Amino acid sequence: MKVDTKPLLDSEDEKKVTAETLDVKWELKIEDDEKKSKLEIKDEGVCPKGQLRFGMFKAESPVVQAKDDVDTMEIEEEKNIIELHQENAEEANEPLPDRGATPPGDHDMELGDMDINQDYHIAQEVDQAATHIDMPDPTSPEVQSSSSTDAVPVANEDHSKQPKRRRFLMEAVEVPTIEAVLGRAIAKKDAIEVLNEKMEKLKNPNVKKKEGRGLSMDTVRDRLLTVGLDLYPIPLDKAIQDVTVTRKFLSAQYGGNTQATFPDIRKELLEEHGLDDFMYPNLDFNPHAPEMPGAPGLFFAAIGRPADDWPQINRVITRISSGIWQYQGQYKMTPVESLTKEEWAAQKYKVRLTWANEINEKGWGKVTRARIHLRKTLGRQFTREEFEEAMNSDNEYKEITPDEIGQAFIRGEETIAVWTMKCVDYDVDFQRNLAEKFPTWVPPPPKPKGVKNTGVGRKKAGRKIVKSKKSAKAKTGQKRKRVAVEELDSESDASTHNDDSHLEDDEAPKESVYKPRGTRSRPIVLEIVLE
Repeated sequence: MKVDTKPLLDSEDEKKVTAETLDVKWELKIEDDEKKSKLEIKDEGVCPKGQLRFGMFKAESPVVQAKDDVDTMEIEEEKNIIELHQENAEEANEPLPDRGATPPGDHDMELGDMDINQDYHIAQEVDQAATHIDMPDPTSPEVQSSSSTDAVPVANEDHSKQPKRRRFLMEAVEVPTIEAVLGRAIAKKDAIEVLNEKMEKLKNPNVKKKEGRGLSMDTVRDRLLTVGLDLYPIPLDKAIQDVTVTRKFLSAQYGGNTQATFPDIRKELLEEHGLDDFMYPNLDFNPHAPEMPGAPGLFFAAIGRPADDWPQINRVITRISSGIWQYQGQYKMTPVESLTKEEWAAQKYKVRLTWANEINEKGWGKVTRARIHLRKTLGRQFTREEFEEAMNSDNEYKEITPDEIGQAFIRGEETIAVWTMKCVDYDVDFQRNLAEKFPTWVPPPPKPKGVKNTGVGRKKAGRKIVKSKKSAKAKTGQKRKRVAVEELDSESDASTHNDDSHLEDDEAPKESVYKPRGTRSRPIVLEIVLE
């Protein structure tokens, strides 16, 4: 509570301001001398600042006692409470409001250097131990004559502070019941079956791909769930969506060779149509790429490192069968977790063997073969400079066997990077253009088979040609170096499968196999066998 003193005249001495000069007689009992000194209150009740503040202090037995005029002070305090609740004045017997609800911003509760919130909580705890004062008659002349508005009821000293309730913590182990365990297992199994059914609906019945290449359902499902299993809504008639074309038609209309996954477009064609975002995944080497328009998918690459960011949106055209390609939409590529060694070991033996054989045979597998070769010959982990030197060399590292490749994946030394493919748009005009032009398109006549006579030597029976050993080696070496540079460049971007030999088996030209047949007199004669 706050008790104001009389105004102090300029001529009066501050020392004369004692308890007898105040409106009421009071006694403040403070057992803490340090707190008394901070409040600047002397034993005889002198307050130099001209006002005194009553309240509860944090002590074992905080007590505020009023002497002769206690009854008068209580009446004044109750009158103040009645005035603050004039709306309920007609209910004379209404109990007093909860004193513990005193707002923490009340500066009258602030005592010395005590924190406001701390003082509020202390006052609230003491009030909970105090008894409510009986409400006097509102018509009492003593109440009507009272004019104080700042008084607060004094706690009854006969009631001690109630002890706090303690919270008990018990350590326990909850043993689940068999019903609960089986219920969760059944629910999980049912959820997986629902997801597998949705994945089955993403398969195109017209797709024909080689067996033994698809990964397990769990491996694919866990990654596809990050982008969802729903088809992208396409505002185009289903009959037009399902129109398929050949790779030669796409090359003639938009440019690019017929084997690369990410072909380079000729400048004149690029200026004509402005499209340079083509991506041609082959389901034989990326068996989980999108099979129908708007479907999600996965893209794999054996690049010797995890998948990185792929900011470009790609125009995905999938090879669904031999020589047949279908536009699936505009896709965003997002890197996800690479194939782990546990997932690799969990795949069927036929799947692991197929992947190991492809990495051993195809040009795009040089990255993996070179990494295995370096670890094998150096006996340690190679440096980046050593890897770049190996990739720039003419060595294809075909001596690395499929078994060594499979073991490197099992040990976790090699892995397969994975990106999710999510359809974010569909170029309706592009697909309409394909559907309109392809039926009337006439492919150019095929080139005649055989080896063109370059004038060096003489062609005999369409099978033999004489070349210098130096020129033949230089030509093949240049091709190998170009492919190696493309593979090395793929380490800094996502275009990994740029080697033409692994992308299409029906449209790619057959490679020439050189078999030397030397004699003592003619050691440089080579025979070209077309297969």
